Amino acid sequence: MKVVSKWQALFDVFIPNLCHHCSISSISSASSTTRGYLCLKCADSMNQCIIPDCELPGWTPNGRPVWGKWYYRQDSPIRTLHRMLKYDSRDDVGFILGNHPLNLSQEVTLCTAMPSHRSKILERGFLHTQPVAEHFAFSNGLVMSNNILFRPALAASQSGLSREKRIENTQKAFKVKVQLENQHILLIDDVMTTGASLDAAAEALETAGARVSLAVAAFRREAFLRP
Repeated sequence: MKVVSKWQALFDVFIPNLCHHCSISSISSASSTTRGYLCLKCADSMNQCIIPDCELPGWTPNGRPVWGKWYYRQDSPIRTLHRMLKYDSRDDVGFILGNHPLNLSQEVTLCTAMPSHRSKILERGFLHTQPVAEHFAFSNGLVMSNNILFRPALAASQSGLSREKRIENTQKAFKVKVQLENQHILLIDDVMTTGASLDAAAEALETAGARVSLAVAAFRREAFLRP
């Protein structure tokens, strides 16, 4: 059990840390469910976004199964935490989004994060999928590799595009740096909308000789439109 000092307790009373999602309720220093980011009410709301096993996997447009933990609902704490990670450079949130043990049927040899174009990495200060993938790897006892996949061209933003345009926008968007014969790669992304990017990245890895499994922190509802 985490012990809270009297000074921290006084600080919390007079200058409370507010929940990052509702911005109303204070965060108890003793709360460990979401590492002090959410109040108890919002943490409970986040737990309600956990996907039942019977509804998994989600599916990419090309029929690849994708495993994950949460629904990405518009008004949910998941969305708030994800935006903190992606747009506020809060890589510490990766612990919450990536802390997800998987039950894969076949042994994975390496896992890697979905890459972004270098201009996006420079803009945000880091690869936002990296901390999510690192915690996926840690919670599953897997080996991370940052030197497998890259995105050489800056495609148009996926935001606001239709399902068909997303698929077209990501075709041949990824390159593989090494040969991957006899490797089983777990490719990890933050949020899956249609799965077009996951399909394109998986195809590049498979062309290099790898077997590929796919995992994300959260799914938008489009991910459950079966191919």
